[in-house]
Amino acid sequence: MLTPTDPVDPWADGRLHLVLAYAFDAHGRDGRVNANQVAEQLHVSPSTVRRWVRNALPAKRRTLVEERILPAETAVAFEAKEYTFAAAALEDIYGRGLPPEDYWREQGWLDSHVLAVVELRRLGVCVPRIGLANGDAKTQARLRADGGVILDQQVFPNRFAAQIAKGQVLTDVHAWRVVVPPGYASRGRTEAWLAAAPRPPLSTYFDNAPVKPPAPKRRRTAKRGRRSTV
Repeated sequence: MLTPTDPVDPWADGRLHLVLAYAFDAHGRDGRVNANQVAEQLHVSPSTVRRWVRNALPAKRRTLVEERILPAETAVAFEAKEYTFAAAALEDIYGRGLPPEDYWREQGWLDSHVLAVVELRRLGVCVPRIGLANGDAKTQARLRADGGVILDQQVFPNRFAAQIAKGQVLTDVHAWRVVVPPGYASRGRTEAWLAAAPRPPLSTYFDNAPVKPPAPKRRRTAKRGRRSTV
């Protein structure tokens, strides 16, 4: 639901056609919404749907569309669980100084990871994707899957830090989120948001991370005294 602090209606400025297309799995051949399919499911005329797309969706219809387009409670719960686990792992490593789990090391989770905001231009949405920062060609291909274009990326010290940043991004773009129907994207379809959504650069999430690695200590150099000439 929109809140009074939302400065822009995410579904305005020509974006409603995408919202309806994903909410009712009604993509036309021209990439826009198939008004006939939406009309049939809402029991209105196609001309009514086209009028909504030109003008705005009636307020009484908004809740129904939000229920279809926003992530399900199970998806949101999974995201929260992932965030909580990642935050606890970082607290153990950096806050409490506990040794990392062997499994984390075996999976490469303690290596540097990159979080990327990837635009799927043919779908009009962005998705967050995480991969090894020094990954091979396959890793880069997975980040760019489905014809994705990387708009922004930030390297984090490990997978957990990248997951926390991803969770914060998804929270910040919540009102702009859409669930893409199966078959349109191979990864991240439940984590998508409309590409026009405003968001801070990913470096902001690195700078404001709740748990950070300790800063490396500078080696102190001894002051050299003047050699006596006596």
